[in-house]
Amino acid sequence: MQKEPTTLISIPSTPQDLTETSREEAPLKSAALQRAIFNSVNFSSIATDAQGIIQIFNIGAESMLGYTAAEVINKITPADISDPQELVMRAAALSQEYATPITAGFDALIFKASHGIEDIYELTYIRKDGSRLSAIVSVISLRDDQHDIIGYLLMVTDNSAQKQTKLAQSRSEELTCFALTMTHTGIWDLNLTDHTAYRSLEHDRIFGYQELLPNWTYKLLLTHVLPEDRAEVNRIFNDAFATKTPWHFQCRIRRVDGEVRWIMAIGELRNDDTGNPQRKIGIVQDITEIKKMEEAVHKADLISNFYNMPFIGMGIVSPTTLRWLKFNSKLCDILGYSHAEIAEMSCAEICHPKDKAKATAEIKRILSGASEAYTLDMRFIRKDDTVAFVNLNVKCVRTTEGSVNYLVVMVEDITERKLADNNLRIAATAFQVQEGMMVTDAKGILLRVNNAFTTITGYSAQEVIGKNPRFLNSGRHDANFHTQMWSTINNTGAWSSEIWNRRKDGEVYQEYLTITAVKDANGKVTNYVATLTDITTDKAAALEIQRLAFYDPLTGLANRRLLVDRIQHALVSRTRNEGKGALMFLDLDYFKNINDTLGHKYGDLLLQQVAKRLMSCVRESDTVARLGGDEFVVLLEGLSNKVIDAAAQTKAIGDKILASLNQPYQLNLQQYHCSGSIGVTLFEDPMPGVEDLFRQADIAMYHAKESGRNHLRFFDPEMQEKIHYLAALKKDLRKALDQQQFQLYYQIQVDALKCPIGAEALIRWQHPEHGLVLPDKFIPLAEQTGLILSIGQWVLETACAQLKAWEQNESTCNLTLSVNVSAKQFRQTNFVTQVTDTGQRYGINPAKLKLELTESMLANNIDKSITAMSTLNALGIRFSLDDFGTGYSSLQYLKRLPLYQLKIDQSFVRDITVDSNDRALVLTIITMAENLGFEVIAEGVETKEQQALLLKKGCRHFQGYLFGKPLPIKQFEEALKQKSLSGLHANNSHWLK
Repeated sequence: MQKEPTTLISIPSTPQDLTETSREEAPLKSAALQRAIFNSVNFSSIATDAQGIIQIFNIGAESMLGYTAAEVINKITPADISDPQELVMRAAALSQEYATPITAGFDALIFKASHGIEDIYELTYIRKDGSRLSAIVSVISLRDDQHDIIGYLLMVTDNSAQKQTKLAQSRSEELTCFALTMTHTGIWDLNLTDHTAYRSLEHDRIFGYQELLPNWTYKLLLTHVLPEDRAEVNRIFNDAFATKTPWHFQCRIRRVDGEVRWIMAIGELRNDDTGNPQRKIGIVQDITEIKKMEEAVHKADLISNFYNMPFIGMGIVSPTTLRWLKFNSKLCDILGYSHAEIAEMSCAEICHPKDKAKATAEIKRILSGASEAYTLDMRFIRKDDTVAFVNLNVKCVRTTEGSVNYLVVMVEDITERKLADNNLRIAATAFQVQEGMMVTDAKGILLRVNNAFTTITGYSAQEVIGKNPRFLNSGRHDANFHTQMWSTINNTGAWSSEIWNRRKDGEVYQEYLTITAVKDANGKVTNYVATLTDITTDKAAALEIQRLAFYDPLTGLANRRLLVDRIQHALVSRTRNEGKGALMFLDLDYFKNINDTLGHKYGDLLLQQVAKRLMSCVRESDTVARLGGDEFVVLLEGLSNKVIDAAAQTKAIGDKILASLNQPYQLNLQQYHCSGSIGVTLFEDPMPGVEDLFRQADIAMYHAKESGRNHLRFFDPEMQEKIHYLAALKKDLRKALDQQQFQLYYQIQVDALKCPIGAEALIRWQHPEHGLVLPDKFIPLAEQTGLILSIGQWVLETACAQLKAWEQNESTCNLTLSVNVSAKQFRQTNFVTQVTDTGQRYGINPAKLKLELTESMLANNIDKSITAMSTLNALGIRFSLDDFGTGYSSLQYLKRLPLYQLKIDQSFVRDITVDSNDRALVLTIITMAENLGFEVIAEGVETKEQQALLLKKGCRHFQGYLFGKPLPIKQFEEALKQKSLSGLHANNSHWLK
């Protein structure tokens, strides 16, 4: 049912102007005026009700997001058109900031506003056409006269352009900083009014300071300039100041460590509004290495002879700055830059970004002395932004001390050769076959298609070249399919499968598609080649063949089709009084284990051997079939007409099958043991249908599994009634929480003097039709459906609330409360957080809360269990090991567990007065617990003799009908008030834990 829209803003009229009719029309006019106001504003507005359902979606929002108001109002929330990942991130950030769990939905968008906090944030919306919109969102809550929230108003501003501008500005600043550092260039700005000077860190480092000095003056600069250069530097600055012209000079300085370096200084004066000098700004660059290179270049007469070679680019490069110190005209031709432009550039500036890493690595090897030269195929970026493929040959020239003086670089343009090689690869890979062909570039843009492609798809080459092949998509494959396809291509270089595509005329057809990645010599993908074959006709033929197939390809047994045919034949024979029939459903016990441990190959071998054993156990007239997985069916025909005899015959064959299946299997070199569970139904009158027989045999088989597996069970109507009862109970269980049908009962726990020390909380289900349902009936169903998690949290919440209530009463403030925790609940990744948050929310004393776990829960992943228990134990929460001694007790892990208490299972207590073995086991448990420092409590204590014997053995805490049965909270507290346990006594044996 569609939700009625909520009026979010009330615009009252003048009271004295309203007739009875106008009062009725006022809300309509108000709503119309409300929409008009929202549509008249010059920004996008979205208004929701308190639950987040969109109620107003103005024209600006329609234009910005591409949806019409009719498409969203009363249908979705703003979260439904928001980026899901950003919702998750925002919810996580808010959850951490406000220490409360927030869902990644509408709550994440309005959380602050719902608490009266002004909220403005960035968010990406998903437009109707699938494109993304970066926006600034301002959220306010809308409240009525009682200050209750009735909705939210979201004002959305397109932020795409500003975001791109900020990104470009950030990148520009980053590149500027990188360039200044890499070129050893410092910048400075001197205020002539207050003589304060701003410098970059690199400026002071040039003069030998590792950190910025507090102050920098012109006088300090002159102290660093060598005396023989000082007068000239002073003259240049004075002339520049007098003539108000820029300066540009080179000089020598002495750093603070005494080293002499060459610097180049460039700068100019900046005037104020009146034309008077206000600031000096400039740069200073360490050009020592350039000076050394220039000196070395002058001495390199041999190298200069190569400069006029017309077929190869030549140059000399600084090993530290990578600046071109000298180069020939051929290098200019290759790169498309003028001589003056290259003179101001470094190798790094023209290197392709994806090739910088390998070039830098080779340079580092030369500088470290590990190499003298290298040859590399790489890419340079020309002035016109095109790519030049070059062969780079670099040789270093060292000083007499062994340091690198300069690099001699030879650059050979191999672009045409690369393109030719690439075209040859494309041609060789793509067009030597007769199927439909597509060739794309690395980005998936079509470059070439063949004639077969046109024949299959109906598209000509002119229609598709330059497009992405997604126009062929049929719409039958989801995003996950394409994600997995490209993942395979990226990881293996190829992918092939059957796929649905769409022809130009709209027809959807099946094809076999193969996509192969074409890579260059460096392993980089340059193209994709796809071959496609129309398999529409082949698939139709294959489907017909498959329809006619009657046998399972793995085992050679009859498949379901053949089995159904033979069952129908057997039912007809039964009507002719040709003997009874029987149907056996057989399921291998724990078959999943072999696939999980040894793999599906061994699972298949096991299925094949099982098939052979089944065939050897039945008569020639019987049928053995495999329905799939580890499910087998045996059809027995020609049995006795007497039901008793037919059942006996069937059981004999079933027992023979079970015995045969129990023999070990030899799976290659692995020996494996496996059993089976069999359900049987006889062909009874009135004659059942095939599906009825299947269902009956299946029900019987599951009863065989419930009986401990490796059993045979016959179907009877009571089984089906039980199935129906459990199915109905499972359905009702889903409503029990919402309808508050669960109730906690409390069973007293006492000390040696029978004084109350606490209680155990036990859940009961007050079913509206079946009355009180005990846990052994519904807890297994809750485990199956996953509802145990919600039920377990309800129990914990209710128990904590009760503990808090007890803390307020002097007679109950010292009581502890034990809560049973299910395996699924304990294994949740957020179990510790749930318990901690619940305890803190109710403000309980954590030492009064005791969580009961079973041994089987802790056997898997013991380290993780210990971590979770230790975390809660550190807060004061205690743990009791329930039903101790009935499971797999490992002393190795028992001593590591942060337990407070061991609970002796009632199965040991029941016969302790008559069974010496039980007495010995109880004594062992008590002694072990004392040695490990654990408290011991015995459950199921029903007689004074049992208590006396337990006391004698050293047990000091008890729970059982001797002291009280489980009671609702009111009766339980009433018994405590009377300071007598007589009200708790009962002998009703139907009360189960």
